[in-house]
Amino acid sequence: MRGIATRALVPADAGACAALSRAELREGWGDESLAISIALGVFGEVACDGAGRIVGMALLRTAGGEAELLQVAVASSMQRQGMGSLLVARALELARARGCDVAFLEVRPSNAAARALYERAGFRAAGFRAKYYQDGEDALVMRCELRGALG
Repeated sequence: MRGIATRALVPADAGACAALSRAELREGWGDESLAISIALGVFGEVACDGAGRIVGMALLRTAGGEAELLQVAVASSMQRQGMGSLLVARALELARARGCDVAFLEVRPSNAAARALYERAGFRAAGFRAKYYQDGEDALVMRCELRGALG
């Protein structure tokens, strides 16, 4: 990914990340809710283009030795170039660095591309959450062991 740099999420990224989230995901973050979430401990990795614009992100939170990958988004123009895989790998590295042994996420069963991305990163199906999304679609819960795994 020529011209792309990754770095840690900072509070000033909230607006750009929320905009990316809304543009690329069915249920994206609002500016204020993401800013509050970052202030309350959500962290992650962002990918920036040569002009410094955020074109990808992976957001997570941790508690009690577990990480939850909250959201991964990549700008449409940058998809299918490995950025999602890179961001997920970086997010899992951050979770390991914070002492987490396992990571979880929810994904739409209908989102085959995202499920494949997560499976390549080491996530496996662990259950379902009924009617999890606003439109009534269930969520597939996925789990990734972080200790002893290459991620």
